Amino acid sequence: MDLIAYFSISGNTKKVAEKLNSLVDADIFEIKAKKEYPTEYRSLVDVSKVEWEENQRPELAEDINIGEYDKLFLLYPNWFGTVPMVVATFLETHDFAGKTIQPICTNGGGGLGNSVSFIEELTDGEVFEGLGITSSQVDTCEDKLSKII
Repeated sequence: MDLIAYFSISGNTKKVAEKLNSLVDADIFEIKAKKEYPTEYRSLVDVSKVEWEENQRPELAEDINIGEYDKLFLLYPNWFGTVPMVVATFLETHDFAGKTIQPICTNGGGGLGNSVSFIEELTDGEVFEGLGITSSQVDTCEDKLSKII
């Protein structure tokens, strides 16, 4: 069984997760921080930069038991060249042994950054080559998604 786990602030990553969910038979889970992120861009950048610089792990608002899942589609925006720190929290609090992880990174042109290698460092699952989807591709990304499912 597959799981789509995503983190989204602007809505782009959520749109991609929903498009992916229409293509695969999977459960879907939204990764959320217990303390909500600011919605105003400059404030969001300030908060996320501190998390990144201090290697913080924000507490999750809720969690999911991933035991029954074999494959995780992990969707996240590129923040400072890697995954948002709340996604790192999600990854570090689960056992991915024997599971596969398909990273899908939404971005404004920065691609995957070092997110795939960071995910490999945080987990013991098999991490596939990541897929980058730029903000201009979000509305038409079904073909890109269909190549990795």
